[in-house]
Amino acid sequence: MSPAMGSATNYYSWIASHFQPLLGNRVLDIGGGRGRHLDFVVNATRFVMSLDLSPEAVREMKERFSGKAFDAFCGDIVDAHVIERLGAESFDTILCVNVLEHIERDDLALHAMRTILKPCRGRLFLLVPAHPILYGTPDRLAGHFRRYRRRELEERVKTAGFDSVRTRYFNTFGAIPYGLNSRILRPSTLSGPVDAQIVLFDRFFVPALRRLESGLSLPFGQSLIATAQAGA
Repeated sequence: MSPAMGSATNYYSWIASHFQPLLGNRVLDIGGGRGRHLDFVVNATRFVMSLDLSPEAVREMKERFSGKAFDAFCGDIVDAHVIERLGAESFDTILCVNVLEHIERDDLALHAMRTILKPCRGRLFLLVPAHPILYGTPDRLAGHFRRYRRRELEERVKTAGFDSVRTRYFNTFGAIPYGLNSRILRPSTLSGPVDAQIVLFDRFFVPALRRLESGLSLPFGQSLIATAQAGA
């Protein structure tokens, strides 16, 4: 992830506007990282837990939300012991924001999420990168295994045991500069010029695009959102 993403307040606020209506009282976040999107999740009325592979990320999140109804621990979502532990926590919501593409066996990860949510028939929110044609240098640098087609994502979520699957594209016009970086500029690092692009995009473009896209449903975008409910 580009270092500048940690300060992309407008971008994460935009994402949060899509998942906040889904949030219940016990939320599991998969791959919390620095916890930037969790600023829009953690509050006084719900318990939030975040799972991450990085001990450093877990430590940062615990410090960030110290004194709140929050916990974080190191673990792998496809690990059977982790799934058993989380399945006993009665989570009613799972968030997975820009993480599924980093997991090689995403089918196992989705099945694990359904297992964890099944007792409460909980809700799932996914945000993943869209369009395999956009896959390029930034994806490889970020450790992405894939970008998703809309129908493919829907089928994977359904196959994992989820119902009421809905998808939509997100950040439609962000696909243009991303494609430019991916196919033409091909940066050698996600810092430096890429950071500058992210700061510019977040500060000056995201507020306008958020208003514009609220009334549109276009057949492309930089990302895909999927929402679903765990099947019985």
